[in-house]
Amino acid sequence: MRVRSFIKRGAEVEVYAFQRFSEKYDEKVGFPIEIIGSFPNELSYLRRIPLMLRSMGKIASTNADLYYLNGLDIALMFCLRCHGRPYVYEELDLVHTYLPNSFVRKALEFVDKRLIERSRMTVLTSEGFARYHFGDKCPGNVCVVPNKLAPSVMDFPFVPKSAHENLRVGFVGRIRFNTIFSFADIFCRHFPQHEFHFYGDFPSEHNRRQFEPLGRLSNCFFHGPYESPRDLSSIYAEIDWVLSAYDTDYANVVYAEPNKLYEAIYFETPIIVSKGTFLAERVEQLGIGMTVDASDEESVVSLVNSLSEELIGEKIRRIRAVPKPSVIDQSDDWVDSIFPA
Repeated sequence: MRVRSFIKRGAEVEVYAFQRFSEKYDEKVGFPIEIIGSFPNELSYLRRIPLMLRSMGKIASTNADLYYLNGLDIALMFCLRCHGRPYVYEELDLVHTYLPNSFVRKALEFVDKRLIERSRMTVLTSEGFARYHFGDKCPGNVCVVPNKLAPSVMDFPFVPKSAHENLRVGFVGRIRFNTIFSFADIFCRHFPQHEFHFYGDFPSEHNRRQFEPLGRLSNCFFHGPYESPRDLSSIYAEIDWVLSAYDTDYANVVYAEPNKLYEAIYFETPIIVSKGTFLAERVEQLGIGMTVDASDEESVVSLVNSLSEELIGEKIRRIRAVPKPSVIDQSDDWVDSIFPA
């Protein structure tokens, strides 16, 4: 969507990307993408750096008026190889907060703030990220552009909810967080009359092995990969609640605003999120879901016992009070502010 925003404004755009071995770029995006480096999913964050630094030689040989850098690792490599060139920095995730070494995390946080300081503009995808970095004093070159839904989601018909007697909770996305496996396990063991549904795929073999015990449960269902946004409406039509309760051991989860929030609103499905997160604040403000400690058995059981038909109806009414256009990424005002008048 970012690339299309620049093209829409009339800019000539060249797109370069790194690729995980398991990923395949959509050839229907409408513009060419040149892959300048590839690496396996399991390769650690730090071990990717030498590969990325070498691959940045391709970028160093270009001479653009402005560079749009997506992610801390790419921005760091760019500044090392292309020092002094003007750039916009987008931070989709606080990726360094997942690193186990506190010294490395703090060093990269220092680098992150320097990248923000020196950027023509920094785009943050969550107001929570601004709070994490700066508290209540956000620099003038920082703007928040939430990770809303692509306008293409409106190209597909809205599928009404399916009627069923039992309660259905679903996870939609990349299946990788320990808390998702934990919630599903507690849910399925304590509530055999209800169903848990997984839609998506596993980013690593480790995650696939984590799922195996759940796959043997009669009320846990794995539907495999899906195409977004084409399949989203039919997926959400099959579930009563969508689970987005990620592992709060990581600062990224605590401060992020996943686009699952906007999917839940658009497809009129109440959402379950982790307590103590920025996402939980948003959900509670809007009154469109519930919070839980997804790793705590008592908390999950108590939550599920409260998920009555009346509660679902109440949450859906609150969801329908949110204007649908507000969850679609349709504004390019932030792009205009990048360029001088």
